[in-house]
Amino acid sequence: MNVNPLHTYYNWIDGQDLTERNRRIYRRRVCAFVEFVQATSGLDALAQCDQLVASAEQYRDHLLALEGMRPSSVNSQLTAIAHFCRCLHGMPADIRRVEEVDVQIKLLSDAQKARFEKAIAMCSSVRDQVLAHLILSSGVRLRECVALNVADFFPEERLLLASASAADTDMRVVSLSAQTCELLVSWLAERTHLVVSAEEALFLSRRGSRLSGKSVDFALRRIGISCGLEVCARTLRNTFLCQLAQDMPDPEHFASAAGYSQQTFAARYYAL
Repeated sequence: MNVNPLHTYYNWIDGQDLTERNRRIYRRRVCAFVEFVQATSGLDALAQCDQLVASAEQYRDHLLALEGMRPSSVNSQLTAIAHFCRCLHGMPADIRRVEEVDVQIKLLSDAQKARFEKAIAMCSSVRDQVLAHLILSSGVRLRECVALNVADFFPEERLLLASASAADTDMRVVSLSAQTCELLVSWLAERTHLVVSAEEALFLSRRGSRLSGKSVDFALRRIGISCGLEVCARTLRNTFLCQLAQDMPDPEHFASAAGYSQQTFAARYYAL
């Protein structure tokens, strides 16, 4: 495509009958989708409505399999993409949605969490140690880990600024444990030997480029296998959120700390 589709959409959505909050959410979701398409198929895949639908369904499967996103959350992403299609092609995309079923939340028991933490300590990769601690002890989402830049880490304050994508300006503050912060500082020292050119990403692959979500998921699963556990980013985040619900009885504070925009998401963790 000769014209940047995001610029087209951002200009178009300003004239739509939406609240400013919904405009911001739609922009963020469409931006993440366009980044995915650009990385996997190229922006020409957005040129025709049927191609956009195929890319959206590929993105849907990616969110379910690698990001561990709930069906309801995936469907919310698809709603924004259908809106994006209406902007580009004059009609909403007919994207097959995910059937929403009541799925039991998977998390680690106290004994399993202790085993996994021992496995983290035994892991030879500082980067993978940091990734596991970030999700297990701070509840950072997989896609937030991938989007992190070096400038988002504030070691003296023991804070991270997390967002859904590297281009997203809607960020949330994540508090870090002393151990996670110490490991991050160690990783920054190691990172200097891998970084290529002016790469801003906090977590790098062996080639010096931004780490992919698939690589993060593989690193977590590898640590789990080493201690006989089947884990993924969603399992670790669920474990963190369950503990957070016990420590934070106020749903509003819980939603803010967990990175949720609505308090209703808190209920499922208080019920565990």
